[in-house]
Amino acid sequence: MLYRRLIWLAALACLCPVFARAQTYTLEQVIDLAKRQSPAYYQAVNSREVRYWAFRAYKAQFLPQVLLQGTVPDYNRAFAQIQQPDGSFLPNFLNQSNSDVNVFVNQNIGATGTRLFANSSLRRFDNLLPDLPQGLSRLQYTGSPFVLGVQQKLLGFIPLKWDQKIEPLRFEESKRAYAEELEAIAVRATERFFDLLLAQISLRIAEQNRTNTDTIVRIAQGRYNLGKIGQDELLQLELTLMRAEQEVAQSRSNIENTSLNLRRFIGLTDGQPIELAPPNDLPNLTVAEPLAVEQARANRQNPIAFQRQLLEAQRGIAQARSEAGFNLDLFGTFGLSNQARELTGLYRNPNNQINLNVGFSIPLVTWGRNQALRKTAEANFELTKNVVAQAEQNFEQEVVTQVRQLRVLRDQVNITQRSDQIGQQRYDISRNRYLIGKISITDLNIALQEKDQARRSHVDALRQFWRAYHELRRLTLYDFALGQPLIEKADK
Repeated sequence: MLYRRLIWLAALACLCPVFARAQTYTLEQVIDLAKRQSPAYYQAVNSREVRYWAFRAYKAQFLPQVLLQGTVPDYNRAFAQIQQPDGSFLPNFLNQSNSDVNVFVNQNIGATGTRLFANSSLRRFDNLLPDLPQGLSRLQYTGSPFVLGVQQKLLGFIPLKWDQKIEPLRFEESKRAYAEELEAIAVRATERFFDLLLAQISLRIAEQNRTNTDTIVRIAQGRYNLGKIGQDELLQLELTLMRAEQEVAQSRSNIENTSLNLRRFIGLTDGQPIELAPPNDLPNLTVAEPLAVEQARANRQNPIAFQRQLLEAQRGIAQARSEAGFNLDLFGTFGLSNQARELTGLYRNPNNQINLNVGFSIPLVTWGRNQALRKTAEANFELTKNVVAQAEQNFEQEVVTQVRQLRVLRDQVNITQRSDQIGQQRYDISRNRYLIGKISITDLNIALQEKDQARRSHVDALRQFWRAYHELRRLTLYDFALGQPLIEKADK
């Protein structure tokens, strides 16, 4: 038994470091998790589904619609006023049941705004009075075996015609909006990644500074006891050590907050610690401004949105002009109808049924209302054209500015990386020179501050570069490293 317990204790001792070990993530892994399981990703998916089913509902308007409608039964037992042939009314007791069923088929034609329809109806009447006058039947069928009809707007506004132009653009716009949202998630994930990375690096800096300062304080105490330094210099070193302790505590608190923010954003639910790997390897690419603008125009939703907005403004003009002008509508049906005492008789020798209706509307006196509506629509169209023209200029300028900024930030990363190396070397030299009494504590503190500032500046430069890189991907929906549009990946 003792031997087995020792084995279990040894196994647990080996496993505990594994459980406590932090999981290391790269920037690419964090972005991938955010695009696959973050709450923002699921919101983007839900928005895409809403837009997809809205487009399916629009497309269904141009498919045959079949409707079955009926009433089984409609029973009525009461006194009612029945109109007589001479126009007078006499109260009669009714005890009857009516049942009906109708089948409707509708087909819309968007290009012309035509509605074709067909229907078949059947109605059954049961007279349930115990005593019926001679010659009256207790059962009677009426109905129309089939009726064909058309409804056509000859002059006026046709909504379906405009929907055929606008709705496909709106759907394509929504697909590209989904791809842009995925890249926007990458930008936000990059921000949270570097928030935590900077906190972790700040903790390492603080812990290293505390260790170095503690060593220097111990040496300084010995030198003070020997009378080689004054008490003020020793006290200053002790204050520096206390500030280092405070920075360590503050850095640990920042790590807890930034780690929680990152975990929530990318959808991590386990309690395993996170360790981030600095993305020092920059992508080796050269982005040409004309290519970036070309891809932005080809892939993003904005150019399609500009086209849709102009069409919607033109639709408003067409609708306003229609309401202010002459409108002509045609409605016609042709079919067969009959009545019989038995069901089969309904379909023997039916009678023709024709209905033709031509309606028109002409505004005579509107006190300027229709003109005001038309002028409002025309002014809105001019406003939309100007807004779209300005938005197109801003659209291109935003892409070009982002390309140029990416170039500057790449150079800034290289400069700050070299500054970080020089700052560390200078501090090491200053520390050694202080230990042999060649420089003052003030010079050592300056070297320490410059070292820390150079390290944080390098991390901040990395943050700005990677954020700009993913922002450029969002603005163009194009992967410059692989040379392919991102809209294709988003559709998969």
